[in-house]
Amino acid sequence: MVAALVRFDAQEAAIRREAERTAIRFQIEVIRDRLINALTGPLLRTRGMAAEITAHGGLSPETFEQVAQVLLRGHRNVHNIAVSRGTVISMIYPRPGNERALGVDYRTVAHQWPVVKRAIDERRPVIQGPVTLIQGGTGLVIRDPVFLPAPEGGGDHFFGIVSIVLNVEGILADAGIGADSSSLSFAVRGRDGLGAQGEVFFGPPALFADDAVVIDVPFPYGVWQVAAVPRAG
Repeated sequence: MVAALVRFDAQEAAIRREAERTAIRFQIEVIRDRLINALTGPLLRTRGMAAEITAHGGLSPETFEQVAQVLLRGHRNVHNIAVSRGTVISMIYPRPGNERALGVDYRTVAHQWPVVKRAIDERRPVIQGPVTLIQGGTGLVIRDPVFLPAPEGGGDHFFGIVSIVLNVEGILADAGIGADSSSLSFAVRGRDGLGAQGEVFFGPPALFADDAVVIDVPFPYGVWQVAAVPRAG
């Protein structure tokens, strides 16, 4: 009789546990969708700026600012968008608060240059971060290399890099991660868009070692993972 009761209690506990995991998964799927929406739109804005540069063989500062205003309208968690000539940052929007980045050569920024170089060498956009920014603070950065066709025909040549920087803390908060009112504790990993192979950059890394619910968050050129457990245990 006692053994039967123990088995029954264990089955009941397993059912309750699975129901709780299902409820948690539903909550973080909502968060995942918010994160994807918050990341995808702004990150793809580099394509718009790169297209303008390619179409006109470059951009004047005035045109750059006009295009940047249009591209970033409504994206409140964007720190800035910048364009380099070669590897030197020549234009940035908005300018206030970002002046320190102007004129900086990526080759002199040790913690950023390897990723910038990879974008140029592989001729494709790459994600970096969250990373320490030249002007201070941290951000998630997409680096989009621009190559222009040679005027006389033949092969193209490297023009520069379009970079857009996002406020990671704002994006996570808007999605509901870290809110004091939440019944869940969270951790996020995937620095540089590397998913399970990337470092934890928010919350306790131990959550990924516990029996947490874990879900992938794919976005342009990378993926994060979010882990969640009840605050009450």
